[in-house]
Amino acid sequence: GLVVVVISLLFAYPVAYLYAKARFRHRSLLLILLLAPFYTNIIIKIFGWMVLLGRQGIINALLVNCRLIDRPFEFLYSYFGVIIIMVYVHVPMMALLLIGPIQNIKDSWIESAKISGSKDWEVIKDIILPLSIPGILSGAIIVYASVMASFIIPLLVGGDWGKRFIAVMMYNHINVTQNWAFASTIAMILIVTTLTII
Repeated sequence: GLVVVVISLLFAYPVAYLYAKARFRHRSLLLILLLAPFYTNIIIKIFGWMVLLGRQGIINALLVNCRLIDRPFEFLYSYFGVIIIMVYVHVPMMALLLIGPIQNIKDSWIESAKISGSKDWEVIKDIILPLSIPGILSGAIIVYASVMASFIIPLLVGGDWGKRFIAVMMYNHINVTQNWAFASTIAMILIVTTLTII
């Protein structure tokens, strides 16, 4: 959950900042592009990524052709594949939650800091990031809770790694081993952890 939150934040923040500070007429097109992944069913997204990440997929072909790897990497049925797909699913959600707080940062504050002699990285560190903390926290909480409860991505893509995800463990103990007591314990851990974070 923490890995997905951090990576999603790194990808979503520039997108949210670009949208929040965009000054052209067709800014709504950016919003449509940001919302586009929500229009597709999660199963279709997963199978699309399974094609891309397969041993004969485009990503492996590009990596081999660019000589970054010697032979195709096993993205599917690995922890790495689960992380890639979860980040793809959660980046739009994180970006949407960041847009509001970033829009509230007035350009005059940034200009004042630059006029006062602050460098770009100081403006980011001392003004932009602190003022966008409400969006970062809300995005992190929602993405983390969603990843903790995620079931279908680790089940289809995770292979042996997927069985270590808490929702898949709970499913296996209910439907496969019929160990309802252990499944209930897992459910309580999931509920308590998520509610504590929220």
